[in-house]
Amino acid sequence: MERSTVLVTGATGFVGSWLVDKLNGLGSNVHVAVRPKSDRKYLFDSNGVTVHELDISDFTKIRQVISQIPYDFIFHLASTNTNIGKDFCPLDTYDSNVKGTYNILEATKLSSKDQTRIVMTSSREVYPSDPNKTNLHERKGFHPYEVSKICAELIIRSYIQTFGLDVVSIRTPNIYGGRDLNWNRIIPGTIKSVLDGVDPILRSDGRNVRSFVYIQDFIEAILLVANNKNKKNQAFYNIDKIESYTALEVVRMIISISSVGNLKPSIQDYSSHEKFELQAPTGPSVRELGWEPTVNLVTGIQKTYGWYDKHYHNENKV
Repeated sequence: MERSTVLVTGATGFVGSWLVDKLNGLGSNVHVAVRPKSDRKYLFDSNGVTVHELDISDFTKIRQVISQIPYDFIFHLASTNTNIGKDFCPLDTYDSNVKGTYNILEATKLSSKDQTRIVMTSSREVYPSDPNKTNLHERKGFHPYEVSKICAELIIRSYIQTFGLDVVSIRTPNIYGGRDLNWNRIIPGTIKSVLDGVDPILRSDGRNVRSFVYIQDFIEAILLVANNKNKKNQAFYNIDKIESYTALEVVRMIISISSVGNLKPSIQDYSSHEKFELQAPTGPSVRELGWEPTVNLVTGIQKTYGWYDKHYHNENKV
């Protein structure tokens, strides 16, 4: 990755901002695609990053950026992550997660960038609740976010098999750490509640099981996948055999670490549609590339809580 020329979409987001910092530290020539008028462009004011203002749903502009520069890697991280409820417009989800995916792939294909490796992030939401029911028609869940990620994976397979693009994708578990300002996620949302001195709300009954990876461990995983060119035809990697906890256990852990007294989980149980436990299908794992997590959940939450404790009240500059 040293001295590579890299384009990152979703660079102002939680994972994207950490990846840009890592790539800068490795000496990469980093370009980022940022939404016009983004209020987080200040992240790149002083670190030598080249900023391209565009919306990834705008094919003409994304093709222009990709065709002009010989990128070694394109990290496509831009995504709309509304994965619960129905009080939202699904068009934004499909524009970002589906249209954004085929725009990146098609622009790369038309630009004849044979040397470019495209690295994408998928989601644990593509996993079925029942590992014995992998057929799409047997699935129970068809939330727009889940559907958008399944569509994106099918599009990736199509471009690999039909056009021979060099694409790899990593299916993400629950990634956590500082800088995540999506308060709908269990860890930042719970920490926010604790710092505000209110009981954290659990939208489920607390028994749903999830796996967790600390952000710095995930960055190492995605870089390993990006640099592994021995299996060009292998498109998707899972992160498996990692720590799993119930939502209630996670909330209680955060309260305990905070040492804030008189708080307790408020179980609302209004989100019964959420999958109880996600089962990763068999397939290549990042562990096959030598990846191992280095931060357990207790230590990771301590690091994460410390970051929010320091930065939360200045959230417009994090």
